[in-house]
Amino acid sequence: IGHWEISIPEDDDWNVVTIAVDDDITIPGQILSRERNQPLSGSAVVAIVRSAMDDKAKISYAFDSFFIDPTTTKQELYNPTQLLISLSQLGQ
Repeated sequence: IGHWEISIPEDDDWNVVTIAVDDDITIPGQILSRERNQPLSGSAVVAIVRSAMDDKAKISYAFDSFFIDPTTTKQELYNPTQLLISLSQLGQ
């Protein structure tokens, strides 16, 4: 799938968790699934995070995910290779 990195920034009062997946080879399939509004869209990492939060931690949270290309900001060269998952409003 790729390399995972979990970040909990102290300046957000421990209220935001960011999970970055570098070199995620499933991104093209995820983008296609999102564009088609398919119910099983998302990566294995998304499924693991949701399961951990819903089934294990059982706390409320807001979920966002983004695809980024850390090598460019030019739209014509954009080729996303990184998945960012943001969990916020933890336990509120």
